[in-house]
Amino acid sequence: IKGVETIVGMFINTVPLRLKFEPGITILKLLEKTGNDLNDRKNHEDMSLADIKNLCQLKANDEFFDSIVVLENYPLEIDKINRDEELEIQSFRMDETTHYDLTLSITFFDEIHINLTYSHRFEDSIMETFVHRLQRLLEEMLANAEKPVSDINLITDEELNYILNEFNRPP
Repeated sequence: IKGVETIVGMFINTVPLRLKFEPGITILKLLEKTGNDLNDRKNHEDMSLADIKNLCQLKANDEFFDSIVVLENYPLEIDKINRDEELEIQSFRMDETTHYDLTLSITFFDEIHINLTYSHRFEDSIMETFVHRLQRLLEEMLANAEKPVSDINLITDEELNYILNEFNRPP
């Protein structure tokens, strides 16, 4: 970027990642494959989203996607910053906004934090259900990484009972 040395701020590039996997793949193998795909993608991280849209034959104002998962792992080394005796950082907070209808942000610092923001297109009750499904997904992944992805069950026994016996009850 011409003149970048005179610009203040962070430059973050969004590079899409599509997950493709074979039937029967385990959670662990999918995570390993995703990690490898992210590493392979590094050769293209300098490509702008506008260039990617162009290669996909999308117009500049066409949306490429309407949701995003943000993995935030900025190197934040407070100990190194706090070596200066006149300036000390005691705490910090990060607020991030996007224009996407659904943003799932995952931050990796001392702890892992997950934050979900969404637009008015989604009802709160729908998003509450989404959060419960996400929690169940993470619990299933942690409980048995050798489990096939296709065997992950996102609904509770109570929900399954409702679907089978109440929702689909003949009139």
